[in-house]
Amino acid sequence: MSKRSSDWAWMTAPEGVTWPSRPRGADDRASSFVLFAVLGTLALGAASFACVMLWPPYHGCELGPAHVARRDAQRVQSAAVLFLSGAPDARCADIESLVESGLLDPELALDPWGTRYLVTCDGYEVHVRSAGRDTKAGTDDDVDGW
Repeated sequence: MSKRSSDWAWMTAPEGVTWPSRPRGADDRASSFVLFAVLGTLALGAASFACVMLWPPYHGCELGPAHVARRDAQRVQSAAVLFLSGAPDARCADIESLVESGLLDPELALDPWGTRYLVTCDGYEVHVRSAGRDTKAGTDDDVDGW
């Protein structure tokens, strides 16, 4: 076997073992791309973790009230669906009944602007809405949970 610097197959292998030759070219570019994609994803994940978990109120990382309202409305919606699935003759749940049943944390009863979430049902489909910044339901700034 010839000992070329670009070919690593010249290295000695244990007796009876042969090493496959490694093709050059496109595979190297693809593996480099995958490596940089993985490293970029890890870096973005680390930055997101640091932003959300380590110092949320600083450096502009805090969640806006509309984002918090949407997230909490989805939690209220999940609790309302559980409430409806708990009994076949259950009526559409309001915030008070969800809190009383223990399905909803009392801290989630109010949106970031201090108004109660509006829960409506259409059959088994549950919709939850926050009145938004102006605290009036049915206006353009309402925040939907779906």
